Amino acid sequence: MGGAVRDQILGLPIHDLDFAVKDNPELLARKFANNSKAGYYVLDDLRHTARVVMKTNSDETTTLDFAKFRGYSILEDLKSRDFTVNAIAEDLDHPGKLVDPLEGMEALEKHQLRLCSPAAFEDDPIRVLRAVRFSLKFHLAIDPALMINMKKFAPMVLNPSKERQRDEFFQILALDQVNEGIRLLDDVGIIDLFLPQISPLKEIYLPAPSKGSVWDHTRKGIRGLDMIHSWIKTPEVMSENTSNLGQAFILILKDYLSVIRDYLKVFIIADRDRGSLLAFAALLQDVGVKTFQSVGSTQSSSLDEINAEFAMELAGGFALGRKEQDFIRKAIANRSLPEKLTKSINPMDKRAIYKFFQTTGIAGIAVCLLALVDLMVIHEFSVPTEKWTELLAVTKALFNAWWVESEKSVNVRPLLTGDDLKNEFHIKEGPRIGILLESLKEEQASGAIKTRAKALAFMKKCIESEIWKK
Repeated sequence: MGGAVRDQILGLPIHDLDFAVKDNPELLARKFANNSKAGYYVLDDLRHTARVVMKTNSDETTTLDFAKFRGYSILEDLKSRDFTVNAIAEDLDHPGKLVDPLEGMEALEKHQLRLCSPAAFEDDPIRVLRAVRFSLKFHLAIDPALMINMKKFAPMVLNPSKERQRDEFFQILALDQVNEGIRLLDDVGIIDLFLPQISPLKEIYLPAPSKGSVWDHTRKGIRGLDMIHSWIKTPEVMSENTSNLGQAFILILKDYLSVIRDYLKVFIIADRDRGSLLAFAALLQDVGVKTFQSVGSTQSSSLDEINAEFAMELAGGFALGRKEQDFIRKAIANRSLPEKLTKSINPMDKRAIYKFFQTTGIAGIAVCLLALVDLMVIHEFSVPTEKWTELLAVTKALFNAWWVESEKSVNVRPLLTGDDLKNEFHIKEGPRIGILLESLKEEQASGAIKTRAKALAFMKKCIESEIWKK
C-alpha cells in the first residue's frame, strides 16, 4: 500500500513495502520473517508496527513494514495519510484490486499533489517538507491553495524532533533538482526557519561586476551544482543543447564520471549520502559573509574558513555526525585550492597534489566540484574557455591521483618505518618520528625518492638540518 503502490503505478523500482492489517501485525511480521529467514524487529509497541528486512542481493535490501490500521478500517487508515498519491492500497485478498478512496490515481494522472485531509499538516507538520520532496520527485504540481497551506504550517515544522526535520530536509538535498527544492523551501519560509543565518545574506549586495545579493550568489552556486549533477548523470545524452561548459566537462572528465556518481552516492552516516552533504555545503558556502564583513581586517581567518566554521556549527545543530561535519567543513574551507593550483608554476606538480589530499582527505573530490561551481558563478555561467579548461585539467589530475594512482600520489606508504628511524638514527619514540615520516611520504609522492637508500639519505639530511635540532 501507500508508496509501493504509487511506485508500481509509476513504473519505479520498489524497495519498501507497507502492509496494513486489522489485527496482530507483529505476529504476521514474525511469521513472514521466520519463513523467509529474514531479520525482524518491532518498530513501535504502542502503534503495533514491526519491520522485516530481506536481502535481495549482496548490495540491496527490501524493507517490509507491518502496521495495524489507523482507525477501524483500511478506508480510515488511508484517509489519515499525508497525500492522496500515497493513499492507494492493493487488496491482497483480491490481487490487482486497488483501494483508492481519495482518488490518488487521478492525482497521479493529472500530476497534482493533494492533501488527504485539511488537517494533514496539523497532524504532522513534517509533511510540509514532504510536500516539497514529493512534488520534485514525482513531478507533481503544488497549486496556490496548497502553497498557502504550506506557508501557514511552516513554523510548526520546528515542533517535531530535530532528527525528523533533518532526515526529510536531507532527502530533498539528495534529489537531482536541489535548486528547485531550495527555491520551494525558501518560498514556503523553511530556509529562514532552519538556517536563520541565511536571512541577512538576502540584504547584503555584492559589489559590481557581481549581480544581486549574497543569497543570489548562493542560489547560483546551487544551480551550478545541479548542472554538474546533470553532466555526471547522463553524459551519453550530450547534445547540441548542452552548454560549452558541459561539453568540456564531459569530454575532459569522461573517464571519471561513473566513479564521481558512485562517490556521491556513498553514505557517510545513516541515510545521508555525500551528494546531499555536498548540496548542504553549497547552501552554506556564504553563510559567514556578514561576520567576515563586521570583523574585516581584524580577522586572521579567511572568508572560506569562517564560512566553514559557521557551516559546521549549523551541521551540528542538525544532529549531523562528526564525520559529516568534518566533510562539510573541509569542502567549504578548501574550495579555492583547485583554482589556486591553476595559477602555480606547475599545477600538475605531484607534491602539490599530495598536499592537497593531505589537507582535504575524502572531501577532496567535493572540493573540486565546488571549485568548478565557484568559477561558473563568478563568470555568470559564461566562463572563458581557457579558464574553464585549466581548472578542468587540474581537476582531472586530482581525480587521477585519487582514483588511479592513489598509492603513489595520495596514500603513500613510506619506504622507512618508525623502527628504521629509531634503529638507524637513534631517534626516541615520539611525535618527531611521525613528522619525519610525513616529510618522507611527501618526497616519495613528488617522485624525488624511489629507493630505500635515497630515503635513508633524505632522513639523514633532515635530522642533521637545523630544523630538527632540539
